[in-house]
Amino acid sequence: MKLGQAGLTIAELLIAVIIFGTMSMIAIPKLNRSQVNLTISNQDLLADIRMARANSVGRSSHYRVTLSTTS
Repeated sequence: MKLGQAGLTIAELLIAVIIFGTMSMIAIPKLNRSQVNLTISNQDLLADIRMARANSVGRSSHYRVTLSTTS
């Protein structure tokens, strides 16, 4: 842009839209994948809690479900 001009040219806007679109195409699949992983992890946790409860009631003993960042 020349000194004294205000605003953006069409080329600058086009480049900004292309960059934003490219970043979005990269980010959206990763967001969807993390959503699927979260759902699977939630189902696994519920299954572990139900199994611990069933074992506790069936065997009249205490069970513990431990959460860690690696599992």
